[in-house]
Order: sequence, then structure tokens, then C-alpha cells
Amino acid sequence: MSMPGWYPDPSGAPGLRYFDGARWTDQLMRSPNKKETPKWPWIVGAVAVLFLIGLIGGQDRKDTQPSTHTGTATKASAPALVEPARPVEPQKPKPPEGVSFRTESGSSGEVVFGSFRISDAVFMGLTRRGAQNKTIEALKYAHSEYPNATKVFIQGTFPTKDAYGNSNQDTIVLNVGYEKVTLDRINFNGVDTGKIWDIRDSGTVHPELAG
Repeated sequence: MSMPGWYPDPSGAPGLRYFDGARWTDQLMRSPNKKETPKWPWIVGAVAVLFLIGLIGGQDRKDTQPSTHTGTATKASAPALVEPARPVEPQKPKPPEGVSFRTESGSSGEVVFGSFRISDAVFMGLTRRGAQNKTIEALKYAHSEYPNATKVFIQGTFPTKDAYGNSNQDTIVLNVGYEKVTLDRINFNGVDTGKIWDIRDSGTVHPELAG
């Protein structure tokens, strides 16, 4: 006979059964179960994967859906009303400073008179040149503003004293007349200032002013 102890169960059941040296007892020692691998890590991992898939899928759906956000619509500004450009009227030339003009009816048409006070430049040569320049300016203006005038007279006054000692502040020392045909020939931008009185058609120049 065998010695008392734990032996494989003669019935074939898993585990051990105690033998007391005479017979088999009811004391059993089952084989310990294999330690089962815990399943919760897999469950947690599966849940995490499903969560990520759902998150990505939701984001894709959000990206593909048309945006319902309506921003503040910018109103198109109404086009500004542009006034039609007014035709620019050519500016009329201004009369030369200090020269006054008047017209009279002559036998052959309108006659223009331009009058001014000759400035005293101390030296007669400078006084003469100033009066000649003013004569050109007055003729140019009259020819432009009175194109139908048949004749233009330019008159200049200057203070004088006669042989008796009488003074006259407005003595006409310059009275030169130009026919229309002469005015049409003058190049007012190139005429010789010193010769403007020489080409007159009529009139007189005081000897002291003429030089």
C-alpha cells in the first residue's frame, strides 16, 4: 500500500485526493485555476478607440456641413453721384492795371480809347519805357476785347507846367492811334517796346516823352 498523502484523484477528476494509507478520503485539493488575464484594459482600449473614431467622424461631418453662420453682411455702398463737369469758360483777359477803356462811335465804326496816368520814374528814360510797356498792354487788351473796333487810341497823362508857371496834373502827353489793319499785324509778344509809338497811324507824343 502507498503511504498516506495527496495523490491524483483516481476518479480522473482534476486535482488531488487524500489517501490515508487504507482508503481514499473525501478530502480533495483542486488544481488552482489559471490566472485569467484581466479583460478591463482591452475594454478601456476599445472604448478609447471608439471615442476617437466618433470624435474624428464628428469633426469630418462638421467640416463638410455648410456653415450656417451668417456674418454681418456688408451693404454695398451706393455709387456717389457725380455731377457732370461744367464746361470751363475761357477766362477773359483783365484790363492792364491803371488803364480805363471807353468806346465812341466813329465815322467808320467803333473807336476805343484807353487812358492811363504815366508813372514818374524820376529819370525820363525809365518813365518813357514804362509808358511804352503800358501802351503795348493796352493795345493788346483792346485788340482782344474789341475785335470789331476800327481804331484804338492810347492816351497817357503826366503832370506838366506851362511857360507861365501853371501846373496841370492831367496833361495829355501821349495820344497815339492805331488802325485795325495795323493792330492785326502787331505781334504783341515780340514787338520792339521802343518802337511801339513809331508804328502808330496817327496822334502825337510830347517831345520830352518821345526823347
